[in-house]
Amino acid sequence: MGYEVFGNRKNENGHNSLILLFSRSLSLSYNSLSHEIPPELGRLHRLQYLDLYNNSFGGRIPTNISSCSSLEVLYLGRNQLVGEIPVALNSLSKLRTFSVDYNILTGRIPTFLGNLSSLEALSATSNNLGGSIPDVLGQLMNLENFFIGGNRLSGTIPPSIFNLSSIREFDVGLNHQIQGSLPMDLGTTLSNLQSFSIGSNQFTGTIPPSISNASNMDRLQFQQNKLTGRVPSLENLRRLRILSIADNHLGSEGTDDLNFLCSLTNATSLEVLNININNFGGILPECIGNFSSTLKVLFMDNNNIIGKIPSGIGNLVNLYNLKMWNNQLSGNIPTSIGKLQRLEELSISGNNLSGNIPDSLGNLTMLSGLRLPDNNLQGSIPSSLGKCQFLSFLDLSENNLSGTIPPQVIGLSTLSIYLDLSENERLNIAIDVASALEYLHYNCETPIVHCDLKPSNVLLDDEMTGHVGDFGLARFSPETTYQNTSTNQSSSIGVRGTIGYTAPEYGTGNWVSTSGDVYSYGILLLEMFTKKKPTDNMFQGNLSLNGLVKAALPQRVVEIADPILFQETGEQTSDNARQISSTRRNKIKECLVLIFGIGVACSSEHPEERMNIRDAVTKLHLVRKSYLKLEHMEPTDLQIDP
Repeated sequence: MGYEVFGNRKNENGHNSLILLFSRSLSLSYNSLSHEIPPELGRLHRLQYLDLYNNSFGGRIPTNISSCSSLEVLYLGRNQLVGEIPVALNSLSKLRTFSVDYNILTGRIPTFLGNLSSLEALSATSNNLGGSIPDVLGQLMNLENFFIGGNRLSGTIPPSIFNLSSIREFDVGLNHQIQGSLPMDLGTTLSNLQSFSIGSNQFTGTIPPSISNASNMDRLQFQQNKLTGRVPSLENLRRLRILSIADNHLGSEGTDDLNFLCSLTNATSLEVLNININNFGGILPECIGNFSSTLKVLFMDNNNIIGKIPSGIGNLVNLYNLKMWNNQLSGNIPTSIGKLQRLEELSISGNNLSGNIPDSLGNLTMLSGLRLPDNNLQGSIPSSLGKCQFLSFLDLSENNLSGTIPPQVIGLSTLSIYLDLSENERLNIAIDVASALEYLHYNCETPIVHCDLKPSNVLLDDEMTGHVGDFGLARFSPETTYQNTSTNQSSSIGVRGTIGYTAPEYGTGNWVSTSGDVYSYGILLLEMFTKKKPTDNMFQGNLSLNGLVKAALPQRVVEIADPILFQETGEQTSDNARQISSTRRNKIKECLVLIFGIGVACSSEHPEERMNIRDAVTKLHLVRKSYLKLEHMEPTDLQIDP
């Protein structure tokens, strides 16, 4: 089906426009074409296929397209089109595919679409369409693909649409206001379904047991609705790849709530299973170990699941994200989890797990996040975790762990470790590290510059005392006075340090100095009390950790501080207790203002403006003295000018 060039003439604006009068197919998709869609396209009366998908066309859909009476396929998706879908398009009686998804269209879904009896695919996903879904769409007996998700549609789905047996893909998700219940015969009337998505709406009622009759189902998404009751058996959905029923009110905390999971062992291509944020109770069945080895994502968090984690979970060898936090799981963490060597995220916090952290977790060499807080885990932190070279987040807080942090774990350069450190323990560690720097800078025969102070080089002993380690980049400094930081220098040859913690003057070729260590300490201090790393994605352009904290002082420190610092240790039931709690919060805020002031002063961009490390130690001791008075709720008038 070729085309013949009719002419190349200038339009009324003086621009050239190519008129292809005999063209039957025109595809310009996946380019960077902009401005409005040329109205001259309406002259292509023989056009059957028009594809302008994924460009930058703006303006309205030209009504002239209605003159292309032979048009069967119209792709206008992924542009920047505005306005309403023009009623003039009702003349396109041969249209089989109509795609306007991912634009900025407004208004309602036009009723004339219900008269396009040849329509097989309707895609208007991700626009700003509002109103209700027209009943007349139930007349589209040839409709196979129905995509109207990501709009502002409301009301219920017309019952007639659920009788369109030709539908294979159905998506009304992310409208947020569509409501009603699903018909009990859904899987019978729509037996050809391959994808059914109603997520992020207001649907109520139960999941119809007949859904299992749609044996070709590949994707089933019910998440973020108000569905209740039991989940029926899905044993006939052998081709199911994605199942998400998260964030509903499913289950009743009963013993048989999770029986449906065993029916999913028939789904030999299952990749994603998300049942989190529901009311599921009962014991996690052993059959989860018989899920398809194709499973990659398993989310079961925020339910009331009890019992042990089945050891068969180690059979899911392609799993890369496992979340089971905020349940009532008990027993040990099964060693078989160590077989999941593709696992990147493991979160089983907020349960009743006990015993030791298994050494086998060290086999998870792809792991980037390990979250085990708020359990009853005992023993020591296994040194085998040091083999997890991609581990960037380790949270073991609120357990009963003992011993030291293994150097193999501390040595992971990408790691942020969160233990059960109270504000007082953090302050003590901060003082320990500052005192260590003071010793290196003042009490050695020749001052020593550490050159690479960062969290992973702070080691904690059994008494939670902080020690500075890893002197691989340390340098001797010939300085004899600390008063003039411009003279605190030694050779800079070979110094690398760590991005985010290294003094900015090192990047311009300046020699190392004790003042550079003070900068690193200031950043470390800010990180300890904000739980924000200087290399976090939020710190781009002109925004830095120092700048964030400096801008928050003194009134907005609560906004940037680690929220854990303000958590209460128990319920405040009496008026007196609540008053003490309020006073305690205010005192912690006062202390944080002082601590952040010290951190900002130490990490000043200009070396000559940085606080002397001896002054920092003195001021931190005063802060600790003030903090200790909180136990007796004594007022303090302590003022520290950083």
